[in-house]
Amino acid sequence: MLRLMNIVKDYTAAGNTVHALRGVSVNFRKSEFVSVLGPSGCGKTTLLNIIGGLDKYTSGDLVINGRSTRLFSDRDWDVYRNHRVGFVFQSYNLIPHQTVLGNVELALTIAGVNKAERRRRAAEALAKVGLGDQLDKRPNQLSGGQSQRVAIARALVNDPEILLADEPTGALDSVTSVQIMDLMKEIAGERLVIMVTHNPELAEKYSTRIIKLRDGEIISDSDPYDGESEEKEREEQPAADKGETELTSVSGSDGEEGAGDRAVEEKEKPSGDKKSKERAKMGLNSEKGQDHNGRHRRLDRHHRRGDSARFFVGHNGIYKQHAERYAVRLSAVRCRKFDRLHVIAQPHFQPAEYGG
Repeated sequence: MLRLMNIVKDYTAAGNTVHALRGVSVNFRKSEFVSVLGPSGCGKTTLLNIIGGLDKYTSGDLVINGRSTRLFSDRDWDVYRNHRVGFVFQSYNLIPHQTVLGNVELALTIAGVNKAERRRRAAEALAKVGLGDQLDKRPNQLSGGQSQRVAIARALVNDPEILLADEPTGALDSVTSVQIMDLMKEIAGERLVIMVTHNPELAEKYSTRIIKLRDGEIISDSDPYDGESEEKEREEQPAADKGETELTSVSGSDGEEGAGDRAVEEKEKPSGDKKSKERAKMGLNSEKGQDHNGRHRRLDRHHRRGDSARFFVGHNGIYKQHAERYAVRLSAVRCRKFDRLHVIAQPHFQPAEYGG
Protein backbone atom coordinates (compact mmCIF):
# COMPACT_ATOMS: atom_id res chain seq x y z
CA MET A 1 0.00 0.00 0.00
CA LEU A 2 2.65 2.51 1.14
CA ARG A 3 6.32 2.18 0.28
CA LEU A 4 9.30 4.42 0.98
CA MET A 5 12.26 3.75 -1.29
CA ASN A 6 15.65 5.14 -0.26
CA ILE A 7 14.14 8.42 0.99
CA VAL A 8 16.67 11.18 1.61
CA LYS A 9 15.75 14.53 3.12
CA ASP A 10 18.30 17.34 3.46
CA TYR A 11 17.78 20.80 4.92
CA THR A 12 20.04 23.79 4.34
CA ALA A 13 20.43 26.17 7.25
CA ALA A 14 22.99 28.97 7.60
CA GLY A 15 25.02 27.51 4.79
CA ASN A 16 25.13 24.06 6.39
CA THR A 17 23.37 20.93 5.16
CA VAL A 18 21.42 18.91 7.72
CA HIS A 19 20.77 15.28 6.77
CA ALA A 20 17.37 14.60 8.36
CA LEU A 21 16.79 11.26 6.62
CA ARG A 22 19.53 9.12 5.11
CA GLY A 23 18.14 6.60 2.64
CA VAL A 24 15.09 5.32 4.54
CA SER A 25 13.36 2.32 2.93
CA VAL A 26 10.28 0.73 4.50
CA ASN A 27 6.95 -0.83 3.46
CA PHE A 28 3.67 -0.57 5.36
CA ARG A 29 0.65 -2.87 5.42
CA LYS A 30 -2.86 -1.63 4.71
CA SER A 31 -3.89 -2.00 8.34
CA GLU A 32 -1.42 -2.03 11.21
CA PHE A 33 -0.42 0.11 14.17
CA VAL A 34 3.16 1.31 13.69
CA SER A 35 5.04 3.26 16.34
CA VAL A 36 8.15 5.20 15.34
CA LEU A 37 10.60 5.62 18.22
CA GLY A 38 13.88 7.46 18.55
CA PRO A 39 15.63 10.36 20.30
CA SER A 40 14.86 13.97 19.48
CA GLY A 41 16.33 15.04 16.16
CA CYS A 42 16.53 11.53 14.71
CA GLY A 43 14.06 12.29 11.87
CA LYS A 44 10.78 10.90 13.23
CA THR A 45 8.61 13.94 12.51
CA THR A 46 10.35 14.52 9.17
CA LEU A 47 9.46 10.96 8.18
CA LEU A 48 5.85 11.52 9.22
CA ASN A 49 5.64 14.80 7.27
CA ILE A 50 6.96 13.16 4.11
CA ILE A 51 4.48 10.30 4.36
CA GLY A 52 1.67 12.84 4.85
CA GLY A 53 2.72 15.02 1.94
CA LEU A 54 3.50 17.98 4.22
CA ASP A 55 7.15 17.97 3.20
CA LYS A 56 8.94 16.88 0.01
CA TYR A 57 11.81 14.43 -0.03
CA THR A 58 15.16 15.38 -1.55
CA SER A 59 15.61 12.07 -3.37
CA GLY A 60 14.18 8.57 -3.43
CA ASP A 61 10.51 7.77 -3.95
CA LEU A 62 7.26 7.50 -2.02
CA VAL A 63 5.00 4.93 -3.69
CA ILE A 64 1.28 4.99 -2.88
CA ASN A 65 -0.76 1.99 -4.01
CA GLY A 66 1.80 1.27 -6.70
CA ARG A 67 1.99 4.86 -7.94
CA SER A 68 5.19 6.89 -7.72
CA THR A 69 4.93 10.41 -6.31
CA ARG A 70 8.07 11.75 -8.00
CA LEU A 71 6.02 13.64 -10.58
CA PHE A 72 3.15 14.63 -8.29
CA SER A 73 1.84 18.14 -8.93
CA ASP A 74 0.64 20.43 -6.14
CA ARG A 75 -2.91 19.40 -6.98
CA ASP A 76 -2.01 15.71 -6.65
CA TRP A 77 -0.59 16.34 -3.21
CA ASP A 78 -3.69 18.33 -2.22
CA VAL A 79 -5.96 15.45 -3.21
CA TYR A 80 -3.75 12.99 -1.34
CA ARG A 81 -3.73 15.03 1.87
CA ASN A 82 -7.45 15.83 1.76
CA HIS A 83 -8.79 12.37 0.97
CA ARG A 84 -6.27 9.69 1.88
CA VAL A 85 -4.48 10.93 4.99
CA GLY A 86 -5.67 12.09 8.39
CA PHE A 87 -3.45 14.02 10.83
CA VAL A 88 -3.45 14.08 14.63
CA PHE A 89 -1.07 16.51 16.36
CA GLN A 90 0.15 16.85 19.93
CA SER A 91 -1.23 20.39 20.23
CA TYR A 92 -4.70 19.44 18.85
CA ASN A 93 -4.81 22.46 16.47
CA LEU A 94 -8.50 23.15 17.13
CA ILE A 95 -10.05 26.48 16.10
CA PRO A 96 -11.03 28.30 19.32
CA HIS A 97 -14.09 30.15 18.02
CA GLN A 98 -15.59 27.04 16.37
CA THR A 99 -17.72 24.49 18.19
CA VAL A 100 -16.62 20.87 18.50
CA LEU A 101 -18.91 20.00 15.60
CA GLY A 102 -17.62 22.93 13.54
CA ASN A 103 -14.01 21.86 14.02
CA VAL A 104 -14.75 18.38 12.69
CA GLU A 105 -16.87 19.74 9.86
CA LEU A 106 -13.96 21.85 8.66
CA ALA A 107 -12.24 18.92 6.96
CA LEU A 108 -15.42 18.18 5.01
CA THR A 109 -15.88 21.85 4.09
CA ILE A 110 -12.46 21.82 2.44
CA ALA A 111 -13.46 18.66 0.58
CA GLY A 112 -16.58 20.39 -0.79
CA VAL A 113 -19.22 18.34 1.04
CA ASN A 114 -22.66 19.95 1.38
CA LYS A 115 -23.82 21.30 4.75
CA ALA A 116 -26.34 18.59 5.67
CA GLU A 117 -23.90 15.80 4.82
CA ARG A 118 -21.11 17.57 6.72
CA ARG A 119 -23.15 17.77 9.90
CA ARG A 120 -24.26 14.15 9.68
CA ARG A 121 -20.78 12.74 9.09
CA ALA A 122 -19.14 15.00 11.68
CA ALA A 123 -21.69 13.99 14.32
CA GLU A 124 -21.10 10.31 13.52
CA ALA A 125 -17.32 10.72 13.81
CA LEU A 126 -17.67 12.45 17.19
CA ALA A 127 -20.01 9.75 18.44
CA LYS A 128 -17.40 7.11 17.55
CA VAL A 129 -14.82 8.80 19.76
CA GLY A 130 -17.28 9.20 22.64
CA LEU A 131 -18.17 12.88 22.21
CA GLY A 132 -21.64 12.60 20.73
CA ASP A 133 -23.03 14.74 23.57
CA GLN A 134 -20.41 17.53 23.31
CA LEU A 135 -21.19 18.87 19.84
CA ASP A 136 -21.91 22.48 20.80
CA LYS A 137 -19.02 23.05 23.22
CA ARG A 138 -16.00 25.21 22.44
CA PRO A 139 -12.42 23.89 22.66
CA ASN A 140 -11.76 25.92 25.83
CA GLN A 141 -14.55 23.99 27.56
CA LEU A 142 -12.89 20.61 26.92
CA SER A 143 -10.27 18.65 28.79
CA GLY A 144 -7.03 17.66 27.09
CA GLY A 145 -8.30 14.15 26.42
CA GLN A 146 -11.53 15.45 24.95
CA SER A 147 -9.65 17.91 22.74
CA GLN A 148 -7.49 15.09 21.37
CA ARG A 149 -10.61 13.03 20.68
CA VAL A 150 -12.00 15.93 18.66
CA ALA A 151 -8.72 16.04 16.71
CA ILE A 152 -8.97 12.29 16.05
CA ALA A 153 -12.60 12.63 14.90
CA ARG A 154 -11.56 15.44 12.54
CA ALA A 155 -8.80 13.24 11.14
CA LEU A 156 -11.18 10.32 10.55
CA VAL A 157 -14.23 12.15 9.19
CA ASN A 158 -12.99 11.89 5.58
CA ASP A 159 -12.44 8.12 6.04
CA PRO A 160 -8.71 8.25 5.18
CA GLU A 161 -6.64 5.17 4.43
CA ILE A 162 -3.77 6.41 6.61
CA LEU A 163 -3.83 8.07 10.03
CA LEU A 164 -0.65 9.90 11.07
CA ALA A 165 -0.22 10.86 14.71
CA ASP A 166 2.63 13.01 16.01
CA GLU A 167 2.96 12.57 19.79
CA PRO A 168 -0.82 12.26 20.32
CA THR A 169 -0.38 11.62 24.05
CA GLY A 170 2.51 14.05 24.65
CA ALA A 171 0.35 16.65 26.41
CA LEU A 172 -1.87 14.21 28.30
CA ASP A 173 -1.70 12.57 31.73
CA SER A 174 -1.10 8.83 32.01
CA VAL A 175 -4.75 7.86 32.47
CA THR A 176 -5.95 9.92 29.51
CA SER A 177 -3.01 8.66 27.42
CA VAL A 178 -4.21 5.09 27.90
CA GLN A 179 -7.72 6.06 26.80
CA ILE A 180 -6.37 7.71 23.63
CA MET A 181 -4.14 4.72 22.89
CA ASP A 182 -7.09 2.33 23.26
CA LEU A 183 -8.94 4.43 20.70
CA MET A 184 -5.94 4.48 18.34
CA LYS A 185 -5.58 0.71 18.57
CA GLU A 186 -9.24 0.27 17.65
CA ILE A 187 -8.79 2.57 14.65
CA ALA A 188 -5.76 0.56 13.50
CA GLY A 189 -7.98 -2.48 12.98
CA GLU A 190 -9.32 -0.99 9.74
CA ARG A 191 -6.57 1.32 8.45
CA LEU A 192 -2.86 2.10 8.66
CA VAL A 193 -1.91 4.09 11.76
CA ILE A 194 1.61 5.51 12.04
CA MET A 195 2.42 7.18 15.35
CA VAL A 196 5.54 9.05 16.42
CA THR A 197 6.14 8.83 20.16
CA HIS A 198 8.78 9.16 22.88
CA ASN A 199 6.96 6.68 25.11
CA PRO A 200 8.35 3.16 24.55
CA GLU A 201 6.03 1.64 27.18
CA LEU A 202 2.88 2.69 25.33
CA ALA A 203 4.42 1.65 22.00
CA GLU A 204 5.26 -1.82 23.30
CA LYS A 205 1.79 -2.29 24.78
CA TYR A 206 -0.37 -1.08 21.92
CA SER A 207 1.56 -1.19 18.65
CA THR A 208 1.71 -4.16 16.31
CA ARG A 209 5.04 -2.94 14.92
CA ILE A 210 7.84 -0.72 16.23
CA ILE A 211 10.36 1.07 14.02
CA LYS A 212 13.36 2.73 15.67
CA LEU A 213 15.26 5.61 14.09
CA ARG A 214 18.66 7.05 14.88
CA ASP A 215 20.48 9.81 12.99
CA GLY A 216 18.02 9.64 10.10
CA GLU A 217 18.31 5.87 9.58
CA ILE A 218 16.18 2.88 10.58
CA ILE A 219 18.13 0.79 13.08
CA SER A 220 15.42 -1.78 13.88
CA ASP A 221 12.00 -2.96 12.71
CA SER A 222 10.07 -5.41 14.89
CA ASP A 223 7.86 -6.73 12.07
CA PRO A 224 9.27 -5.83 8.64
CA TYR A 225 6.97 -6.13 5.65
CA ASP A 226 8.16 -7.39 2.27
CA GLY A 227 5.38 -5.90 0.19
CA GLU A 228 6.30 -7.50 -3.13
CA SER A 229 6.51 -11.13 -2.01
CA GLU A 230 3.43 -11.00 0.24
CA GLU A 231 1.38 -9.20 -2.40
CA LYS A 232 2.45 -11.80 -4.98
CA GLU A 233 1.34 -14.62 -2.69
CA ARG A 234 -2.02 -12.92 -2.17
CA GLU A 235 -2.54 -12.45 -5.91
CA GLU A 236 -1.76 -16.11 -6.58
CA GLN A 237 -4.61 -17.23 -4.34
CA PRO A 238 -7.86 -18.09 -6.16
CA ALA A 239 -10.38 -15.28 -6.19
CA ALA A 240 -12.90 -17.49 -4.40
CA ASP A 241 -10.47 -18.04 -1.51
CA LYS A 242 -9.89 -14.32 -1.11
CA GLY A 243 -13.60 -13.49 -1.33
CA GLU A 244 -12.83 -10.81 -3.90
CA THR A 245 -14.09 -9.91 -7.32
CA GLU A 246 -12.02 -11.33 -10.16
CA LEU A 247 -11.55 -8.94 -13.07
CA THR A 248 -10.15 -9.53 -16.52
CA SER A 249 -8.93 -6.73 -18.75
CA VAL A 250 -8.49 -6.61 -22.51
CA SER A 251 -5.97 -4.08 -23.78
CA GLY A 252 -6.91 -1.77 -26.60
CA SER A 253 -5.12 0.75 -28.72
CA ASP A 254 -3.38 3.67 -27.06
CA GLY A 255 -4.84 7.11 -27.57
CA GLU A 256 -3.78 10.69 -27.00
CA GLU A 257 -5.50 10.88 -23.65
CA GLY A 258 -3.65 8.09 -21.93
CA ALA A 259 -2.78 4.49 -21.51
CA GLY A 260 -5.39 3.01 -23.87
CA ASP A 261 -8.83 1.42 -23.71
CA ARG A 262 -9.64 -1.36 -21.32
CA ALA A 263 -12.73 -3.53 -21.40
CA VAL A 264 -13.48 -4.74 -17.90
CA GLU A 265 -15.94 -7.50 -17.14
CA GLU A 266 -16.89 -8.90 -13.79
CA LYS A 267 -16.45 -12.64 -13.48
CA GLU A 268 -17.61 -13.18 -9.95
CA LYS A 269 -19.67 -11.03 -7.63
CA PRO A 270 -19.15 -10.89 -3.88
CA SER A 271 -21.97 -12.44 -1.94
CA GLY A 272 -23.68 -12.14 1.40
CA ASP A 273 -22.46 -9.67 3.97
CA LYS A 274 -19.46 -8.59 1.89
CA LYS A 275 -21.74 -7.32 -0.86
CA SER A 276 -23.92 -5.49 1.66
CA LYS A 277 -20.87 -3.86 3.23
CA GLU A 278 -19.62 -2.74 -0.16
CA ARG A 279 -23.00 -1.19 -1.00
CA ALA A 280 -23.10 0.53 2.40
CA LYS A 281 -19.56 1.83 1.95
CA MET A 282 -20.53 3.36 -1.38
CA GLY A 283 -23.56 4.97 0.21
CA LEU A 284 -26.12 3.18 -1.97
CA ASN A 285 -28.45 2.72 1.00
CA SER A 286 -28.03 6.21 2.46
CA GLU A 287 -28.80 9.82 1.62
CA LYS A 288 -25.38 10.08 0.07
CA GLY A 289 -26.33 7.30 -2.31
CA GLN A 290 -29.34 9.06 -3.79
CA ASP A 291 -27.18 10.82 -6.35
CA HIS A 292 -25.46 7.54 -7.20
CA ASN A 293 -28.85 5.90 -7.72
CA GLY A 294 -29.73 8.76 -10.04
CA ARG A 295 -26.64 7.90 -12.05
CA HIS A 296 -27.84 4.30 -12.10
CA ARG A 297 -31.09 5.43 -13.67
CA ARG A 298 -29.36 7.60 -16.25
CA LEU A 299 -27.11 4.73 -17.23
CA ASP A 300 -30.16 2.47 -17.44
CA ARG A 301 -31.83 4.86 -19.90
CA HIS A 302 -28.71 4.94 -22.06
CA HIS A 303 -28.60 1.16 -21.92
CA ARG A 304 -32.20 0.67 -22.98
CA ARG A 305 -31.70 2.93 -25.98
CA GLY A 306 -28.56 1.06 -26.93
CA ASP A 307 -26.44 4.20 -26.49
CA SER A 308 -23.10 4.64 -24.80
CA ALA A 309 -22.79 6.64 -21.60
CA ARG A 310 -19.70 8.66 -20.68
CA PHE A 311 -18.84 9.32 -17.07
CA PHE A 312 -15.89 9.52 -14.65
CA VAL A 313 -14.53 6.73 -12.47
CA GLY A 314 -14.53 7.68 -8.79
CA HIS A 315 -11.74 6.66 -6.41
CA ASN A 316 -14.01 4.11 -4.69
CA GLY A 317 -14.91 2.25 -7.88
CA ILE A 318 -18.55 3.31 -7.73
CA TYR A 319 -18.98 3.35 -11.50
CA LYS A 320 -17.62 -0.14 -11.84
CA GLN A 321 -20.57 -1.15 -9.70
CA HIS A 322 -22.90 0.75 -12.03
CA ALA A 323 -21.51 -1.28 -14.91
CA GLU A 324 -21.93 -4.49 -12.93
CA ARG A 325 -25.56 -3.70 -12.19
CA TYR A 326 -26.51 -3.03 -15.79
CA ALA A 327 -24.22 -5.58 -17.46
CA VAL A 328 -22.26 -3.06 -19.48
CA ARG A 329 -18.69 -3.19 -20.70
CA LEU A 330 -16.32 -0.40 -19.68
CA SER A 331 -13.71 1.10 -21.97
CA ALA A 332 -11.37 3.40 -20.04
CA VAL A 333 -9.00 6.09 -21.30
CA ARG A 334 -6.79 7.91 -18.79
CA CYS A 335 -6.72 11.68 -19.11
CA ARG A 336 -3.22 12.90 -18.23
CA LYS A 337 -4.30 16.47 -17.54
CA PHE A 338 -6.83 15.69 -14.83
CA ASP A 339 -5.54 12.23 -13.84
CA ARG A 340 -8.96 10.62 -14.22
CA LEU A 341 -10.33 7.75 -16.19
CA HIS A 342 -12.82 8.71 -18.89
CA VAL A 343 -15.09 5.71 -19.18
CA ILE A 344 -17.36 4.66 -22.02
CA ALA A 345 -20.14 2.28 -21.00
CA GLN A 346 -21.39 0.08 -23.83
CA PRO A 347 -24.29 -2.43 -23.59
CA HIS A 348 -23.44 -6.10 -23.54
CA PHE A 349 -26.83 -6.93 -25.03
CA GLN A 350 -28.87 -5.72 -27.99
CA PRO A 351 -31.52 -3.10 -27.20
CA ALA A 352 -34.15 -5.59 -28.34
CA GLU A 353 -33.48 -7.65 -25.22
CA TYR A 354 -34.72 -4.70 -23.18
CA GLY A 355 -37.87 -4.32 -25.25
CA GLY A 356 -36.29 -2.10 -27.94
